[in-house]
Amino acid sequence: MPVRFNLNSLVTTIVALRLARRAQALLEQGTASDAIEWAAAHKVRLRSSTVHVGHAVRRIEYRINGAECLARSLAGWMILSGSGISAGIVIGAKSVGGDIELHAWLESDDELVGERAAKLDGFERLGVIVPGEDDTPLVTALNSGARLTG
Repeated sequence: MPVRFNLNSLVTTIVALRLARRAQALLEQGTASDAIEWAAAHKVRLRSSTVHVGHAVRRIEYRINGAECLARSLAGWMILSGSGISAGIVIGAKSVGGDIELHAWLESDDELVGERAAKLDGFERLGVIVPGEDDTPLVTALNSGARLTG
C-alpha cells in the first residue's frame, strides 16, 4: 500500500533516522544489549501507524550508509511501541556458502514492517526480541560478536 505524503509520515521518517543513527553508534561502540536497553528506555510517542513506520524504516536503509538491520529495527520498534502498537524484532539466520548470516527485521501482529518478504528468502526465524522484556539467548549471541547482515 503506497504511503501518502503527509506531515505525520515526514515527522516519523525524520525521527526514525535520528533514532537509527544513535542505535547504530551504540552498536558500533558497545554491544547489542546496550542498544536494546537504550531502545527500551527511550520509546518515542508519535501518532504513527505501521505503514508510516514501515516507510520510515525503508528510508533509513537508503539514507544512512551502513546502517545495520538491528539499528533500523530498533528505531522502528521505538516509534511503534511509543505509539501503543505491539511489535517485535525478529532474528533470523541462513546459511550462505558455509557461513551463517543473521538478519533482524520488525514485525507487528505477524506482519512485516519496513521489510520486503523477498529479502527474507532462506532465513529461518530464531526468535523475537522485545526490548525491555527479557535478555534472551538471542541477545547473548548478538553480544558474542555475531554480525547481522542487510
